[in-house]
Amino acid sequence: MTTTSPASSYSLNADYWTRIIRDGLDRYRTGLTNPAMLAAAGDAGCGEGGLARLLAGRGASPVVGVDLCSELVDAARGQAAADGLDIRYETADVAALPLDDATIDLVVANHVLNDLEDPAPAIAEFARVLRPGGLTVALLLHPCFYGSRGRPVDRDTY
Repeated sequence: MTTTSPASSYSLNADYWTRIIRDGLDRYRTGLTNPAMLAAAGDAGCGEGGLARLLAGRGASPVVGVDLCSELVDAARGQAAADGLDIRYETADVAALPLDDATIDLVVANHVLNDLEDPAPAIAEFARVLRPGGLTVALLLHPCFYGSRGRPVDRDTY
């Protein structure tokens, strides 16, 4: 059996996800989770950079977005440049962040931890890069609706 990694799965659908986010077609994110994340903090697994742009637009600086999918990172860079926003985007694993120890005030993990086979290494990385007193804000999908990698789950398994 061949399995698809989350990064390659998102690579296959990068244009779709970019359009969905930029056109505001994911009402769950635009109406519920993005406002909640912004209220809590103000991006690990940055996707096409939408939340990072919102944070930068509200005055957060510096803003660093990290995602494994290079196509989404490229889309994020292009849109930030078009919007005149100074955001650093990196193609990297959230379990190996390209950041120095204790240099970040806030880590936002918006819809990323649920895509990880084992979130513990990413959470340890968040702790490593956070300054003392820093904050991690994480949003996950509820498991009764989604299983591994966002596929619908047979409700008899829960």
